[in-house]
Amino acid sequence: MRALFTLFIGLFCCATSLLAQQHKLCVARFNQWGHEYLTVTNNWNGIYLTPKEGELPPVLSVITHVNGQSTKEMSSADFYYAVDNNSEVALTYMQKQNGENVTKKSVLTIRQNYYLVGGITPTFPLAKPNTINIASDPDTDFFDYNTFDFRVEGNDPLTDKSILEELCSVYQGRGMKRDTQNPDLIFTMSKSLQQSTNSVYVPETKQVVNTGSTTSLQKNIFTGKNYIATQQHNQVITSGGYTHTGVSATFHLVFTVLKNIPESENNGLPPVVWKLDYNVFSSSAIDIMNETRNGVSYWCMNYPFANPMFSYSAKTLGVAFASPSSLCTGEIVDVLEGTDAYNKGLRAGDKILKAYVGGWYCIVYGSTRRTYFKADSNKKNIWGAGFVYLPIIPFYTRNRGYENEDYLSMTPPQNFFGKAHFLVQHPEGQKQKMNAPFQQGTYYFEYIPID
Repeated sequence: MRALFTLFIGLFCCATSLLAQQHKLCVARFNQWGHEYLTVTNNWNGIYLTPKEGELPPVLSVITHVNGQSTKEMSSADFYYAVDNNSEVALTYMQKQNGENVTKKSVLTIRQNYYLVGGITPTFPLAKPNTINIASDPDTDFFDYNTFDFRVEGNDPLTDKSILEELCSVYQGRGMKRDTQNPDLIFTMSKSLQQSTNSVYVPETKQVVNTGSTTSLQKNIFTGKNYIATQQHNQVITSGGYTHTGVSATFHLVFTVLKNIPESENNGLPPVVWKLDYNVFSSSAIDIMNETRNGVSYWCMNYPFANPMFSYSAKTLGVAFASPSSLCTGEIVDVLEGTDAYNKGLRAGDKILKAYVGGWYCIVYGSTRRTYFKADSNKKNIWGAGFVYLPIIPFYTRNRGYENEDYLSMTPPQNFFGKAHFLVQHPEGQKQKMNAPFQQGTYYFEYIPID
């Protein structure tokens, strides 16, 4: 809820500028993927577009037509102009499904004016270490390949088969299909795992450590004189006496994608079109299958490109207003499906009448970093109500004779918004208290880097 109010009074201008820089549907032309047309590099998971007919084109789908116009000779700039300047966009695109390039159509409605808390920021995956190398044939159009099979060639066929089956699930997720008869591509791999254990005995040692001293006033029984006596306190600390065992492990895997063509046509050279060289050095034991699932398969998702794919994230409450001025009236024009606000019943057409904590009400005002507050009309002692419900210092002045009027103040501390709630009026006229604060959600989007 804190994020929602921060959104209203502080961040909506910043978020608007961020959104204005983003295209509703990101595309690019790649030599290695459907080079004749434009490829979807990011669809923002529906934040900007909602399907009116059909579905939202996924990442790596190839757009062939936009609003009836072919994209064969179309630049990305012309595509963005067609999408960003229309309330509805008709698309025809090809998507890989179970080993086939399926043609689909959709009509998308542009969603306007989302105020995203923090805007849209790049969230990079694990930095590509220098032990990971990816190579891709720049002259191969991988969109032409729909089927695959794998070939086990190592001296550990059972483990190699399990690894290849695990990696094949990545490509099946891309819409490809395994074909054992006449596949377009052949997957092969080689691996090596070296693990060593070193045990070193740490001998036992003893050390006397002074832990302090105490002084006391004592009397000599023979002379009768007083004197100060100091007593040192020592402690024997024993260490060692055990065997330390250390593990050193190295895992190397090479995953190769080859064209399935007769040997007589490849001039004696391996028809390699994509290759992943994966290396891991560890001070603990390595589980091969666990490393495959969480490491090797991650980098296999970069197929067919050589550069790491990025992801983007957006934190949003999913509540949209027509314009900044509509924040004064609280009229909501759209709510993003799947957000906490949507799941709790907030919908387009609803109107926020009040937002309150204890005996205080808040009415949002459209001025940057300014807001109106109204005291609860049932509370006669306004500052008493404030101190009871809000542990904040009244850093603004207020005439006690105008409890029922709005007044302009500086933005209050963030803890003011921690437990605020809504009073919402639905289009049919009924009012509803939404006592549970709305939580912002984080949405992640796959994104293809453009060189």
